[in-house]
Amino acid sequence: MKWFQYSLLAMFFLALVALTAKFVLNKGVKVPVLLFYALVSGTIIAAAYVLFTKQPLKIEALPLTVIVALIAFSLIGNYFYFTAVNVAPNPGYVSAVLGLETGLVAIASIVLFKSEITLIKGLGMALAVLGVVLLSWK
Repeated sequence: MKWFQYSLLAMFFLALVALTAKFVLNKGVKVPVLLFYALVSGTIIAAAYVLFTKQPLKIEALPLTVIVALIAFSLIGNYFYFTAVNVAPNPGYVSAVLGLETGLVAIASIVLFKSEITLIKGLGMALAVLGVVLLSWK
């Protein structure tokens, strides 16, 4: 599979995350409790996969430091994500706002990884920003 197919699968499953999170949060589960169960379960499943497939666990110091930062970003991001899903009238609104991540990641990738963006792809990201502006319009 190529990156686009993986992206579509991620989009589908992350949409399921938004919908199931909204469901359990509406049932009174608190965001920190949801995070606890989601992250602990995910850790156990990932650990089982790593052990089953015999993935090497040794990592150099710099990537390990970056992974620690990634863990912090993930925890904080997921906390705010689940909180937004909880208080938003429609979890789709939260997903639309998160679409702005596209521009942020694309711009940072140009700086950090020397990636390129075509005019058409840049226009697509600009339209995504316009869509979020329209969604937030009262």
